[in-house]
Amino acid sequence: MRELLGEKDRRRLELVEKIYLNPGITIDELSETLFLTAIQLQTDLGFLQHPLAPIEIEVNRSRQCFLKIPATLSIKHVYRVFLENSLVFRLLEAIFFHEYENYDKLATELFVSQATLKRAIAFANRCFDPHDIRIKSRPVRLEGDEINIRAFFNFYFQERYPDDDYPFAEIEKNLVSELADLFIRRLPEHKQNYASRNRLNLYLLVSLIREKQHHVPLQVNYLTEIQKHRLADELASFVGKQKFEHYFKLKLTPELYLRLFRQYLNSGYAFSASDYSERISENPQNRQLYDGVYRVVSELSRQLDIPVLEMNELVLKIYNVLSTTAKLTITPYILFPNRKSFLLLSRHLQEAVQQQTRQLFNHYLPAVAERNQAYFYEFFYLLVTHWPDFYHYLIQLTPPCRVGLFFNSDVEHMTYMKAHLQFLFGEKITVEILNLQTVEELTNVSAAFDLIVINFVLPARVPLATRYISVIDVLSQDDVSKIGRVVNEQYYHNMRL
Repeated sequence: MRELLGEKDRRRLELVEKIYLNPGITIDELSETLFLTAIQLQTDLGFLQHPLAPIEIEVNRSRQCFLKIPATLSIKHVYRVFLENSLVFRLLEAIFFHEYENYDKLATELFVSQATLKRAIAFANRCFDPHDIRIKSRPVRLEGDEINIRAFFNFYFQERYPDDDYPFAEIEKNLVSELADLFIRRLPEHKQNYASRNRLNLYLLVSLIREKQHHVPLQVNYLTEIQKHRLADELASFVGKQKFEHYFKLKLTPELYLRLFRQYLNSGYAFSASDYSERISENPQNRQLYDGVYRVVSELSRQLDIPVLEMNELVLKIYNVLSTTAKLTITPYILFPNRKSFLLLSRHLQEAVQQQTRQLFNHYLPAVAERNQAYFYEFFYLLVTHWPDFYHYLIQLTPPCRVGLFFNSDVEHMTYMKAHLQFLFGEKITVEILNLQTVEELTNVSAAFDLIVINFVLPARVPLATRYISVIDVLSQDDVSKIGRVVNEQYYHNMRL
């Protein structure tokens, strides 16, 4: 949904992303790839320095650009800044929490004129039109596809407040946490963790604000009467029920409970393999989605010759994610394409495997692909993070940093150092002991390596064709840091070759 940013902000965000993904990219290269003049670039770079602080955009004498991010921050800070300073997103957050009777009060709160506010609303409505969402007036509020609206704000708050300090009242957070405790024991054990609980709490908070404003999604009731009675009894015994109903001014009925937990309590989400086979698979659309995932994974396993040790478990996890988002048309992010960005770091992923996977995804999961291509990156992310052998295969596609060892001590010392370096840097490096007769021979052989490590001061008469580091016999912390910088720099450079 980054189309909700104005044209100028989208251009500046893309500029920051280009520098982040391509450290050392030059002003001329940026000008060529972004179709901007050097003056436009200099203007944008100058403008961005203040709002992005403490992140800095550094331009050196060679006109190379680098994004300097403090260790306590990440690239997420950039997206937070753009969301925080966008009038459209400030407007959307304002009308999420309050419905305004007229434009005057809302314009005053946002410190803009009514004319500017009306233009922002008209622009947002054009962007939302494909998703059946619209900002209405009198009162000023968001209406339309409630599933899309709730998903939008769920994604928005995760990006706007990446430190999880969401702008809800503490009492709301506490009440929601108690309700989540009642539900979360139903989830598989691997879902009973901080991340799952945090996402569930946010979804509940968003849903309850919408429910309080009488925005109710269409809900397909999949519970039997017996199950509804059991749920009603469970809710009646919930110790926080009275406090919950008093604060939110909502009756905690089975119907409300089903709406609040609709991402799990529906006819598509399977709590286990047996739940899928006994209940979920009865729906032809569910079977089609599950079978599509199964075929993509099976075909990738065959084509790449990679085993899948827990096929049914892997397929069910991916199926559940795709089924949960089956009704959405918006992207699974607002500005930060977090699932896509880690693929863009590696050209090998793009060329060697990504296209191959995309073809299978489009072929076996056409309904998902046609709805929103952004979910391909979600699918690929799930493969990488849930299929260890697939991830290992991808790692091997990136050439390691080639390290040459040449010490003025014995071979056994170099053998020890080789093993130590491999322990420290793993598959990021290959280490070769150089069996040379003279120091001068280093000049010729150095070109075959990305880094030469020696334990003496290199004579000025021996020039090398690559970088080198002189270390002590037992690596100090400083030595490890210097080698680590070169190895990481070279490894990520190799990812983009």
